[in-house]
Amino acid sequence: MKKVIFSMLGVALFLLLISGCGASNNYFTIAYLPVEDSTEVQEIRGQFQENLSEAIGMEVKEFQTTSYSAAIEAVSSGKVDMVMLTPFSYIVAKSKGEIELIADLTIPSAAVSEEKPYYSCFFSGKDSGIESLDDIKGKIIAFGDPVSTTGHLLPKYKLTQEFDLTVEEIENTYFKDVMFSGGHDKTVIGVAQGTYDVGAAYCEISTILEDKGVIESGDVKVIGGVGPESGISIGTTPLVVRSGLNDELKTSLQNFLYSYEDPAYFENIGAKGGAYVPGNETNYEGLKKLSDTLGLTEEDLLAD
Repeated sequence: MKKVIFSMLGVALFLLLISGCGASNNYFTIAYLPVEDSTEVQEIRGQFQENLSEAIGMEVKEFQTTSYSAAIEAVSSGKVDMVMLTPFSYIVAKSKGEIELIADLTIPSAAVSEEKPYYSCFFSGKDSGIESLDDIKGKIIAFGDPVSTTGHLLPKYKLTQEFDLTVEEIENTYFKDVMFSGGHDKTVIGVAQGTYDVGAAYCEISTILEDKGVIESGDVKVIGGVGPESGISIGTTPLVVRSGLNDELKTSLQNFLYSYEDPAYFENIGAKGGAYVPGNETNYEGLKKLSDTLGLTEEDLLAD
């Protein structure tokens, strides 16, 4: 309860600070989610804002939000003009007010390919005798963190679809035990050491641990995974604007975003090699289905 109260107070304070902001006051406002705020980040943001200001013919101001909830409330109430959300926070934002998806940020590192067919993988130990997902019933399974997309939510959703299981069955009866390791690396190390029979994590972690000498090559193997066949896409991040943005400004903004080229900017925001492309609502429909299936609350979806 205290956490909820403090969160509400933080949102209220942030909205008070930015009241009166917005394009209607002859400047364009961008709200940023609570992430790293180093000098380098400030410089790269500043360059982006200078370029945007020139493109749309307006001064651009930024505000650092206190939380995901504050960012959502600010854009849905029209207090700020634009914010980049996470896919899950976008689901919450759409349920709270009128916003418009103006662009998607592509994230090449999250894309799948023939060589990398999964977003998230299930691992078993080399001598476990577990060769596929059909072998994991009654075993000890480890997920990473409760709010991890690739280390918990995607693989749990996969199990509901693959074996027609409810969340309650997964958590209470289908496995001998369900554990949280605390991280992708801890999951795979635990599988390699035999602490867990099977574990779910993002796929590249086993190679990273092998390269570091933490586990030996072949200590773990992939027995299944979650990819595009699940109906879920995690290769984009939504950029949204408030409702009521005038068409001329919106067009100028889109033209700027879709043609923006600054490798340092995209690398700095975690999308090396990425770009802004026209927003596509279908990119987030799968995650909405996942959240409904797993019964995720607003607090779950907005967890850091």
